[in-house]
Amino acid sequence: MQLSRIFEKQVSRPMEGVIKADANDEASLHAECLTQVSETLEIAWKEK
Repeated sequence: MQLSRIFEKQVSRPMEGVIKADANDEASLHAECLTQVSETLEIAWKEK
């Protein structure tokens, strides 16, 4: 199975590999956390 078939969003988009705990940009930190949670839930839902 190709990784791109698991996700609805493009996986070729730029992604932060590490979320820094002391990030100064709260909006980026919040957006990255929401993305990680939603993608994890998306995978879990499709595995059912």
